[in-house]
Amino acid sequence: MNSINKKTPFDRSRSEESLLKILIHTDSIANDLSNKDRIIVSLLQMYHFPFLEIHFTPTNNKHALMVMSEYGIEPIQYCFHEDTRSHVSLRNANYESIISFHNRKDNLMREINEKSKVKVIDLFARNDEFYDYFIVAKEDGIYQTKSKRATDIPPEEVIELIRILLVNLGYFYVNPRFKINEGYYYLYRFKKLFSEFQPAWSIVVSGHGCGISDEIMNQFDSLSQRLEFICRATDKVSYFALKYANNDTQDNTLYHLGYLIMLITGAFDDLAWILTYIYDLRLSKMEVVLKEPLKKKRFYEQLMEKNKKLHDFLTSDYTQNVIKMYYPIRDALQHRQFVKGMKFSSSNGYENNVFALPKHTVNIMENITEDSKEYGLVFSHQDSFLFDSHVFASKTMENITYIVNNTLVLIDWERIIASLPAEKIGQVRDSQKKFEEGLSNYLGIGEKPLYF
Repeated sequence: MNSINKKTPFDRSRSEESLLKILIHTDSIANDLSNKDRIIVSLLQMYHFPFLEIHFTPTNNKHALMVMSEYGIEPIQYCFHEDTRSHVSLRNANYESIISFHNRKDNLMREINEKSKVKVIDLFARNDEFYDYFIVAKEDGIYQTKSKRATDIPPEEVIELIRILLVNLGYFYVNPRFKINEGYYYLYRFKKLFSEFQPAWSIVVSGHGCGISDEIMNQFDSLSQRLEFICRATDKVSYFALKYANNDTQDNTLYHLGYLIMLITGAFDDLAWILTYIYDLRLSKMEVVLKEPLKKKRFYEQLMEKNKKLHDFLTSDYTQNVIKMYYPIRDALQHRQFVKGMKFSSSNGYENNVFALPKHTVNIMENITEDSKEYGLVFSHQDSFLFDSHVFASKTMENITYIVNNTLVLIDWERIIASLPAEKIGQVRDSQKKFEEGLSNYLGIGEKPLYF
């Protein structure tokens, strides 16, 4: 994956035997294994997916081995062969690969540095072309060494990569024995990320016709559709951005990225209209806008009289910068020179799909973060700014969930609930109680999905 012209795991199709091949460094995650950390347990269970190949490096940690055995993980071993061609292989009942020739055992078994639990022999195993990713605990010292590669990633990141690949290939497995369809998956995804939508929605539905107007109901319905499509579009951007960079994947990445930006600014409009209807703001259509204008700030002037906490959140410098940074991109997509996508080759030969952001967006971004690499910046020179599409989309999802969730939770819903008939209040409370028991139960899935 690090060399030019080598396809990525995201170029594989359902017909291929192993969609992802992963080597997990057991000793670095041993504590989380022993404590049955949720992310690690998900990886243990995904070991049994027939379309994934997951191996755990050898370990002598008894607690880790006990947990692995409990989940049916087959041990893998380093085998030292002393003969005319001395070598070391990585082997279990179904797989064996030679990983080193003519290397002293004591040298292979030493850790790469005092802050890492990764041994030299583990790096040889990682270097086997069979594996796509080498999973090492986030706090391990390998990430501060020259031994670190782009494919060395923590468990949290590989779960997200697994999710992106599987859902784009149509695999929606709650566990190895239970799957759902795409529509149900994105219903779950949307309500998981936008966690404050469902509590608000239950109030709107229960109160419709007796305090909640048609306008509020319809605007919430519009917002729900956009938020679900934001989830879908973000996944598509990442999926095509992680493929081998060529004209087709560039175009597909940019297509879905453009749609994502339009959905985001549309969601901002939905929020502005929801607040206008809920608080009965007296405004013209042009004045209903979440992005604070330079003049005619009547939207926020009136909102402050109705809900100061919500006003203060939405008008804070950070919130306004997050909102405003997407509008120069939208303007470029709608009115000006279209945003460009291209292939970018780094100094180590790695190629990926990037796109050029307008300078105005980057200027606003610099008010949000000191390091634009958080948003995927890979190259900048004068007025040219190139961003990794996958990283940008992931950070964008963080931004939109931040805006939506905080806006919805700050609406004074208790005042609205108190105005409803007693029967409706009971419906709202029952729905809220069920939702608090967990989204999986609320949607009838039962158990938490492994990678959703």
